[in-house]
Amino acid sequence: MVYWGIPTTFLTWYIELYALTIPLVHYHKIAIAHYVLASLHVLGFVFPVLETVGNKFLRCGLRRSRTVVPTESDNLHGSLQSFKVSTQRLLSGPRKAHRLLFARHGLFGVESSHFEVVFLVREVVETLLQTIQAYRMSVMLPRAVLNRSYVALLVLNCWTTPFLHYMVPNNVLLQRMLCILADILLDYASSVGVSTVLALSYVHSYRPDLLNFPVEVRPWFIKRQACAFAELSCHPNAVPRLEHGRADEIDSILGTLDAHALAYFSIRHCSAVEMQPLASSFPALIGVKLYNSTVASWPLAAGFDKDRHPSVRFFFGVRVNFSSNTLPDGLMSPNFPPLLVDIELVYTNLAWLPDDLDACWPPGITLFLESGLFDHVPPVIYKLQPFMLVLSGNNLSAIPSELLMMPGLFTLVIRHMPISNLPNDGIDTTTMGLVWLYMDYTNITAFPEWMDGVFLEQRFVLAGASPACERLLADGAPADRPWLAAIDCVSFGADSTTYYPLEVDARADEDDAWKFVFTVNGCGTAALPISTTTDFTDCCNWHDSCYSTCGMKKSKCEKRLDKCMREKCALITDEDAREQCESTAKIFSIGAQMIACPAYQDAQRDACRCVPEDAVDDAYRARLVHFLKTQNAPREDQADEAIDALLTKYKGQEATMFLRLLVKYPQAMQIDKRKRNFMEDVFKGAKGENELDDVQMPDKMAVGLNERDDEDAPAADEHIEL
Repeated sequence: MVYWGIPTTFLTWYIELYALTIPLVHYHKIAIAHYVLASLHVLGFVFPVLETVGNKFLRCGLRRSRTVVPTESDNLHGSLQSFKVSTQRLLSGPRKAHRLLFARHGLFGVESSHFEVVFLVREVVETLLQTIQAYRMSVMLPRAVLNRSYVALLVLNCWTTPFLHYMVPNNVLLQRMLCILADILLDYASSVGVSTVLALSYVHSYRPDLLNFPVEVRPWFIKRQACAFAELSCHPNAVPRLEHGRADEIDSILGTLDAHALAYFSIRHCSAVEMQPLASSFPALIGVKLYNSTVASWPLAAGFDKDRHPSVRFFFGVRVNFSSNTLPDGLMSPNFPPLLVDIELVYTNLAWLPDDLDACWPPGITLFLESGLFDHVPPVIYKLQPFMLVLSGNNLSAIPSELLMMPGLFTLVIRHMPISNLPNDGIDTTTMGLVWLYMDYTNITAFPEWMDGVFLEQRFVLAGASPACERLLADGAPADRPWLAAIDCVSFGADSTTYYPLEVDARADEDDAWKFVFTVNGCGTAALPISTTTDFTDCCNWHDSCYSTCGMKKSKCEKRLDKCMREKCALITDEDAREQCESTAKIFSIGAQMIACPAYQDAQRDACRCVPEDAVDDAYRARLVHFLKTQNAPREDQADEAIDALLTKYKGQEATMFLRLLVKYPQAMQIDKRKRNFMEDVFKGAKGENELDDVQMPDKMAVGLNERDDEDAPAADEHIEL
């Protein structure tokens, strides 16, 4: 039942993708084989029962025919008896075959004259199959104890028969019964017991928070280290650690591994990855991932090849930069593996695809081109005709009707893009193959007319966090289009606007500095709200952001806060109100100067990361690339040349660069009421603004304010031209 039903579940996508077992096309054949074997076991039980019942019935009938005088009713009984006799004759053939094969004196019976020969042949076949299974376990399971236990069972199974012959030499029947009983117990232990122990051990050790781990297996007859999964990383915490991902560094690690064991390897946090032929000479390879890296070289000779990689199924490139904003030659081999049907490119600098890519890649693939630099749908997409297409996060302002009507397209993801509407012309829902449509986090204001009741009954549409959905949630479905209530306006990506699960690549031991975001909380916290007549929220937010800029001097942040508040007070025309504003501003300024050091230190501790001196430039670059990409900076600003020029201009003044970038992209500031604010220490225990008047001003400013001898000089973040 399980083998018959699995091909109809979503589990099949993962089974096929990762080549976890035999091809799914054989599952129905396996199910039929199990049904046949189960039927034979049932018949082996049913035939003796039927024979026993039939014999008792016939004996009762014969006994009754001797003692009872025949009457007219016996004619009916005779007819029934004739029918039963006919049935017995019909079943005589299967019964005879059953006796010849499975009876006590049958071919497989315990008293058969051929018992030893049959038992020996069965043991040889069984041992051969179990040996193959033991080898497969050594290749696939990293638990040495479990593998050795299975081999021990195999050896015990081989020696049990001669041992029993030695222990019971004179009683042949007992000898045979013990051999069969021991064989049953050992077979049960190897087929059911080992599988159960394996499942229970993994259930006990399963950790959802541990998303990646190295897997070392121990195949027989190999000299090199056998790893099913290998990770190569340039992160400072990695052991061993690559410097840049050069060819010799990669080869020094992969060259020590057994070529037939490696199934999956990833390269992380490397600034100049050079893929070489050695990195592509693993015949058992099913997948490769590049993460947070820049590909410096990936020649055709090191590319995916169906002769060298007959089993490869997927390639993931996440937060990866490619030269010339397009695919490297290694991903466009004319001998491209036909099973490589899942290509996911997320947060890359890809801006275009070659027009002849369909000559390399197989049709019907799963293709992610998420959060790239595309401003239109690449024309080659219409020739590739992917099964699933993810275009989220690109700068597409319109979706062509040809894309929605593309043959073979089952799932389309267009979330988090500046799309205001879907096309109305050229759409025929009767021939459309699209079933899943994700368009949440878009600017779509209305649902097209072709989204009628029939369309929504057969498809799934998700449009949460869009103006059209917000209106639908607020007002309900229109009376003339009640079927719009079937659109999912709730299950949008609440944690991330990307479709690719970026959280699977997060590592607690890496704590990537480039992920840092600027958090602010105004002039107070959730526990200590602060209200003033003049709204200083903007000034406090910029002050928080200044504190959160790694390497920024505290004195510059205080200067920026003081200047911002003075400018706000200067706009007040009423003299009394202006004086009150200036008095409050002084309190804020003094508090920041005198007792805000803990808040500043906390912010700097969160914002800064310790990296090796030779990795500082790479860390700044990674943070800059991440910032520009997450803020949807113009394409030309995200180009490698522009990033290099910006880093060169602000060499040694990276803190100033990031603060000026924050002025240019103020939406990067995120509200976090849990963030520690310097005003917590200033007004701890204060109940409101009326207590500000009771604070005594010192005769002279604190030491920090004495630094303001250049009071008219521009603040560090005032000039935003980059």
